Amino acid sequence: MNTSSKTVGKIYQTENYSIFKYRIDNRPINETNVNNIARSIQIMGQRHPISVDYNMNIQDGQHRLEACKKLGVPVLYIVNKDLMSTSQIAELQSTTRSWKTKDYAHGFSKDNNENYNLYNKFCADYPEFSHTCALVLLSNKTERNSAVEESFKTGDFKVKSYNKAKEVAELLKSMSPYYKGYNKRGFIFALLKMRENKDFEMKRLLRKLPKRCKELLDFSKTEDYLDTLQDIYNWKETKKVYFH
Repeated sequence: MNTSSKTVGKIYQTENYSIFKYRIDNRPINETNVNNIARSIQIMGQRHPISVDYNMNIQDGQHRLEACKKLGVPVLYIVNKDLMSTSQIAELQSTTRSWKTKDYAHGFSKDNNENYNLYNKFCADYPEFSHTCALVLLSNKTERNSAVEESFKTGDFKVKSYNKAKEVAELLKSMSPYYKGYNKRGFIFALLKMRENKDFEMKRLLRKLPKRCKELLDFSKTEDYLDTLQDIYNWKETKKVYFH
């Protein structure tokens, strides 16, 4: 044995599953993931112990614990002296199965973060809008913002104005009779850019849409939506307004 080696931790084993506690800010249990892990444990055993704090709260490995319970086999675990925040748990688990958007939203909302509660409410009320679009609307941006998306994963996301986000969402929904792709990212970002212009009048656009809506196609770029909406907006108008 190398004399420079030292013991840095102990691995424990137990069949008493009741000693473990589940953190409410951890991601929900995924039954498919549990079944996949159970099959792996049946073949190769539990290769990685679960991690708990001194209060036996699971920091990493709740799916491994569920798999061991399903199989009725002892579970291996280690005790971590450090207490972990929601974002630290997400980072720790990213090496196994990365957290999805709903996992972050669930975890931080359970952490009593009102911003994530509002995000969950908005997504429940407007499920047709993607995660990216929801973040843009709730942060009152006009386009995708990498800093906002990163803040969502660290628990630092802030809702700028929930009422304004709802107002825009309802406005977009009101346009659905004229364009079925009203919830597409490029279309939303184009409309948000138009609303930034002090001379923009929503009523004017809505007057023109019924007659020119066939020009709205499923474009891949925001600029194409903006060009088309600008043409529709300025149709038969003496006073032109430009949004680029």
